[in-house]
This record gives sequence, C-alpha cells and structure tokens, in this order.
Amino acid sequence: TQINISKRNKKKVENWKVGIIKSRMWIGINQGTRALEQEQPELVLLCNDVHSSIISQHVIKRIKSPNTTSKVPIIIFPGSRASFELGKIIGINRASLVVFTKQPTGESLKGNIDHNTNEVEIHRYHQKIDSFLEFCKSKVPEDST
Repeated sequence: TQINISKRNKKKVENWKVGIIKSRMWIGINQGTRALEQEQPELVLLCNDVHSSIISQHVIKRIKSPNTTSKVPIIIFPGSRASFELGKIIGINRASLVVFTKQPTGESLKGNIDHNTNEVEIHRYHQKIDSFLEFCKSKVPEDST
C-alpha cells in the first residue's frame, strides 16, 4: 500500500525532521565552541583546513581538557577542501566545525517542532540520529577521544 502525501504535508514532515537535526547539530567555530562549553557534546567533526591552526588546536584542547566530564570523540577530516566538502553534505558553503549534542530530554525533546507532531515519531527520529552517531563514534580510534 502506498500512502499519498501531498507536497504541503511532505514539507511539514521534513520541517520537523530538520528541526530535530538543528537542535542537535551546531555548525561553525563560534557555535561549535559554544556547544562544547554549554551543551553535552557527543561527537565533533573538525576539518583540517580551518583558516588558523590555532583555532583547531583550541577546539582540540577544549575537548581534551581535564575539565571535560566525558570523553568526546573527534573526527578530523584531512585535506585542503575538507570544510567545503563537509559543508556541501550538510547544505551550506563551508563547515569547519560541527558538534553533535546529546538528545534533549523532557519538554525540550520537541524543541521548536510543531506540537501536532507525534512524540513517538520524534523519539524514533532521535534514535536514528543516535544510531548514526554511535556508528561514527565506533570508527574513531581510541586514542583520539
């Protein structure tokens, strides 16, 4: 059985999914650093072509700081165009740093999502993101956390 979804309803479905992704993904040096300080980071993607190696070293130092309560896996992408390639994947021009955070709990689970969206669907989508993050983290060498 094929379900026919109108373009308008399909767009609503996509919008709440984008809302969930945005609530867990911080893009750019400023937002990423803020997420490392204020949120519960779960995975960090850092591109080796960051304008200043001082910035990338600061991010790495922040992650490996003794004040960090848990080990945060970091994946460093090599290459002179890594940030452009990562940006293209997530739909922007360039992304030097992307920080994924843990799933929110309670009321913040829905965030800015349309309140008509089923909480079971929202939870299921968070689980898909968690599965993706677990897969990525499983590929990170032990010495880089």
